[in-house]
Amino acid sequence: MSNNTDSSNVSDLTSDINEENRAEPYNALMSKLKSLAEQHPDVLESLSSNVRKRVEFLREIQGEHDDLESKFLEERAALEDKYQKLYQPLFTKRYEIVNGVTEVEGAADTEDDKVEKGVPGFWLNAMKNNDVLAEEISERDEYALKFLKDINTEIKWHPGKSLTEKVLKKKPKKGSKNAKPIIKTEKCESFFNFFNPPEVPEDDEDMDEDMKGGRARRGDGQQVPEPVECKQQ
Repeated sequence: MSNNTDSSNVSDLTSDINEENRAEPYNALMSKLKSLAEQHPDVLESLSSNVRKRVEFLREIQGEHDDLESKFLEERAALEDKYQKLYQPLFTKRYEIVNGVTEVEGAADTEDDKVEKGVPGFWLNAMKNNDVLAEEISERDEYALKFLKDINTEIKWHPGKSLTEKVLKKKPKKGSKNAKPIIKTEKCESFFNFFNPPEVPEDDEDMDEDMKGGRARRGDGQQVPEPVECKQQ
């Protein structure tokens, strides 16, 4: 089974993020200058007339850039939505083949009664063949990923089976009226933490342009992928 397509998709995403990051230092600097100019108008007053005119012109350029970036984010969101709809039939076919719902022509032409359906461990193998994702997968995660059916739906953990949490049981103190153990859950390290939704700031001003444009990112700056469905048998 080849996973070149899955690996190249992640590589394209990484390349896209890197290209965006190249413009960040300049944009950050211009935003800082704009903020300083608004908060401390005396900063501009301390500059010579010629330098002040140049800075003002640079602020106008940054304003034009911001307008273009806003349009870019809007058009990109519309384009992503368009192609997501075009991708969907392909995702459906992939799901059906991987999980043995439908058969590929010629694949079942055998007299062996023990023929496996679908592609066992497809997503586990695909993820382990990606350098970035492979580092995040623990042995504990592997068992669950063997049963991964799709990567385009919400995670649905069976009660008490979430690999992002661990259940702690504490015996009650001696003499306590409640004889039942105290049970609580704590977050733990897991590959599936990658799919946890980011915390949305209460103040819109704290949201970056990617989040406003629908491209949520994790706390470490990586783009949040679509959630997954994991069912253990």
